[in-house]
Amino acid sequence: MGGDDDVGLGRLTGDDRNVYELTEEEVTSLTLRQNGQSAPVPTLEAFVEEADDLGVRLLVEVKPHGREPPGFARRIVAQLDRLDPDHTHMIQSLDRSLIEEIARLDPERPTAYVVGFQIGELPPTSTGAVVIEAWSVSDEMLVDAHAQDRDLYVWTVNDLGDLTDHLARGVDGVITDEVARASAARERLVSGPVPLYVERARGLVTLG
Repeated sequence: MGGDDDVGLGRLTGDDRNVYELTEEEVTSLTLRQNGQSAPVPTLEAFVEEADDLGVRLLVEVKPHGREPPGFARRIVAQLDRLDPDHTHMIQSLDRSLIEEIARLDPERPTAYVVGFQIGELPPTSTGAVVIEAWSVSDEMLVDAHAQDRDLYVWTVNDLGDLTDHLARGVDGVITDEVARASAARERLVSGPVPLYVERARGLVTLG
């Protein structure tokens, strides 16, 4: 979650310039291409409007690159409040100071602090959720999060067995590239965890 690919446009558009070097008009004139699909680069406003039309709740990750203008957190809050006055969509970030400032400026906005490496106790935060890298999450963190009235999410989980295990242990959300698998696993757990584990053990579950 992060790195030069988040700023450079070459991997997805073939244009090697960085996003901060371009105007909005220049960026939106480019075409995204991945896995045989293509689409114009959307603005945040267009993306939020499409999500609202589809009834999809967004998790907007903010990844600062060091060239943000002054008052960046305040601009993010103002933009999301304009586009989403009902505070449906969530903001998350690996940048602790940034997400804490956003949470302070807009306490009604769902926010999440993303932790890339954590051993032991849950990191202190004023955000409503903590996102822990899957390999380092523990049951103690989950208990602590719920005791603090916070949600705990894990990232990034794509393996079916791992998806099932994290959902069964009671995490509040899973960040995954395999949305269909995660949804199917969740539906099986709703009907009861035993049938799902039996199906897994017998090799009968094929998802995705």
